[in-house]
Amino acid sequence: MEDSKWMRAMHWVGQRLLAAFWSLLAGLVILYGNGESDLVTLVLYSNKLNRLDAINKVEDPLNASPWCIPTGAVTIVVAELSYMLGLWPMFGFLSPLIVVSDCVPSCASAALAVHG
Repeated sequence: MEDSKWMRAMHWVGQRLLAAFWSLLAGLVILYGNGESDLVTLVLYSNKLNRLDAINKVEDPLNASPWCIPTGAVTIVVAELSYMLGLWPMFGFLSPLIVVSDCVPSCASAALAVHG
């Protein structure tokens, strides 16, 4: 019984040390970025990351990258099926209704954004 308590305590301490390590590592990445400036400055002011000019130069986005529409459609279908399978154990036959009620407003807003 005492070994089990000791193992649980060591597991708890190990989990906290691991979380602290990854938090420290994430903080260092944000603080030091690429070694020359911090990550926040790179995101805000770097020309390599600022791609709005390239996006604004595209006249017809549907013809610029025709593979995006089928890829997006397949991604949405797989995501919705996964969503339905994830909800099935809890909600059963209501899962398709939940998925459709969540999907229709987002699909409609995406269609309005594309077609104006």
